[in-house]
Amino acid sequence: MPSGFDQLTKLQTLSNFVIGKGDGHLIRELKILSNLGGNFCLPGLENVNGRDVREVKKKLEQLITENYGGAKFASWIDDSSFKNLLSLKPRSCKNCKSLPSVGRLPLLKYLSIIGFHEVQKIGVEFFGENELNSFASLKILSFESLPIWKEGDTCEGDEKIILNYLNILSTFLLS
Repeated sequence: MPSGFDQLTKLQTLSNFVIGKGDGHLIRELKILSNLGGNFCLPGLENVNGRDVREVKKKLEQLITENYGGAKFASWIDDSSFKNLLSLKPRSCKNCKSLPSVGRLPLLKYLSIIGFHEVQKIGVEFFGENELNSFASLKILSFESLPIWKEGDTCEGDEKIILNYLNILSTFLLS
């Protein structure tokens, strides 16, 4: 993407904002675009660091990621910048060996995890370490296409209840 998007302050629609290697900082330009709404695609999110995401601080309510190529999901997904996130749908993250750490997102109601082909178990990283109130607002949780998922870590408190549910769910989905 060419630089200078921050000068388009009246822009309301943007269908695609490509973030290439070495220019993850360009996502900062989105913070000026306060009139931007609707749905748009951000390919290359793996090139963005947490500091750049915090600077954007847009009021994002729904996030769908597709074809993320990294072995580990980006750590900025549980950043306070996403505190307004209501719906998260990571899809086709075929190389990820763990799920994104999203248990601390306070308003997250809908979580749909699809196509994490390398995930073998769900651990504390999914819920947020030392987090007793994981997924406080979650209403719908769905998993699809996790072909080698076998187990969950044992945890304390609320996380243990959720993991028991996930183990039951995985038995149902994998059979």
